Amino acid sequence: MSLSHLPPRFVDRILRHTGFHRQLTFTVTAAIICLALVSSLMNALAASWRVKSQLIDAGRQVTESFARQSTLALLTHEPDNAAIAASASLAFPDVLQVEIFDAAGRLLLRRGDRNAVDAPPAAALVAGPVPGATGVAESSSAWTFTAPVFGGAAEDSPFEPRARDVQSLGHVRVVLGKASLNRLLVSLLAGNLLITFTIAAILLAILGWLTRRMTTPLAELADLMRRAEADESGMRAQPSGPRDIHDMAQAFNQMMHVLEERESLLTQSRDEAMHAALAKARFAATVSHEVRTPLNGVLGMLEMLREMRLSRQQQEYVDEAWRSAHMLAGLVDNILDFSKLDAGKLALEDIEFDLRQQVEEVVELLAGG
Repeated sequence: MSLSHLPPRFVDRILRHTGFHRQLTFTVTAAIICLALVSSLMNALAASWRVKSQLIDAGRQVTESFARQSTLALLTHEPDNAAIAASASLAFPDVLQVEIFDAAGRLLLRRGDRNAVDAPPAAALVAGPVPGATGVAESSSAWTFTAPVFGGAAEDSPFEPRARDVQSLGHVRVVLGKASLNRLLVSLLAGNLLITFTIAAILLAILGWLTRRMTTPLAELADLMRRAEADESGMRAQPSGPRDIHDMAQAFNQMMHVLEERESLLTQSRDEAMHAALAKARFAATVSHEVRTPLNGVLGMLEMLREMRLSRQQQEYVDEAWRSAHMLAGLVDNILDFSKLDAGKLALEDIEFDLRQQVEEVVELLAGG
């Protein structure tokens, strides 16, 4: 199953919980190992095909030579006449068995271990109709070569007006084993694997060093970002590594510089606003206290006027001025409450009042105006 068939959330979860260094190392290692295996197999197969072709050509030559040397044995039907040729053919590497058959297909000579090979039967191979035509059959453990044996051609003479016809005397079979090919294939595969994996190990070491050079600055930059997120100040990245990471480090430094400048401006603005608010509170408190002193004098005078014998109209005017002065005193008290609020010293008071009276006073104030 490829990554494209995996659920997107599963892939995202794996990538999110795996570091970039580990992802890059895993990807490069898997690619190099796969490349090494494929390269080793391809080289071993190519070499085995070349060796196989050479062994088949050698088997044909051995079979054709054995066929030429078996002519006398087939002419005389004496197997001993081909004993030397059979021994010479068996001395060739990987030749497991040689056989001679007459024209009727009867076995005339067999040398070698018949049970040691898995070769096709004699009827499975048909010799060619002309000299030099060699048939080849292959099994899991051996090749079987069959070549025809002809007579009469050696008695032809250039002084005779007509050459004698070639007569088929029989055919020979040579069984060539694959032991050498299999050993060579294993040896080639092992050698290729050793060489390719040695080169792969060297490449992995170099790529590991390059990966660390690339990912270490990135990890350091990520750590600086986490520290900056935790409100640490003065964070600066040391530009290093590849060009992209170098640019990222410079962008991070520029961003931190801008954020620190903005934070400094915000802090300065906050301090100025706090100073201005404090100055306003102090001014309001001072003015309120200063206004309260003459206002108390006005209230005292109005209280004295209310006790005098005044006409009804004068009494109404004095009462109206007295109520207005009391309202002004209440406003001054409210301003002082705001000053206490800014200073954090405000305390709530529970004061009884007559709502009806307050409404009548407001109505009378507006009606008098």
